[in-house]
Amino acid sequence: GENGEKTFKVAPPAPTVVEKTSAQLQLPEKFKGRYSRAFDYLNITRGIDRRILQDFMSSTYKNTIFQDTRNNVVFVGLDKDDNARFACIRGTLSNVQFRGDCTGSDKRYAFNIPGNEAKDKVYVFESPIDLLSHCTIANIVMKDNLAFKKHNRISLSGVSDVALEHYLNENPQIKKIVFCLD
Repeated sequence: GENGEKTFKVAPPAPTVVEKTSAQLQLPEKFKGRYSRAFDYLNITRGIDRRILQDFMSSTYKNTIFQDTRNNVVFVGLDKDDNARFACIRGTLSNVQFRGDCTGSDKRYAFNIPGNEAKDKVYVFESPIDLLSHCTIANIVMKDNLAFKKHNRISLSGVSDVALEHYLNENPQIKKIVFCLD
């Protein structure tokens, strides 16, 4: 360029590709009994409101959080027909970190919760635990144990925008996106 300035070409946008996998989602085996280890980890260690956890670990939210036979916590993402299409696992031991997505997980269906009031806004988080922490804070700030149910929330299970892009396509009423990323 002029005056010794460097000039750069703008790279063409990267193609948007959604990887299709033929692998079927393989959920880990559920622990038979109470999910005490997962519940205590999320409630005591991570500070998530117990009432919120009870909803997610029950039919209220279609058991989208459960404990596997290895005592990990599993977060399940559903499609619009309530079929499990995504699941990620988080270890419950404080001194050992373990994270991973289940085989056959489709990130387009990452862990999320629908809101029952603010239909045109979605809060976006990196992880399911961040999402649940926001739910807990909403209840505290609003002084209402059901405040967390008002807003749409989605976890990206990382920072890929595949889940958000799919969510927006499935929910065209969304006009506002609030990013709550680390």
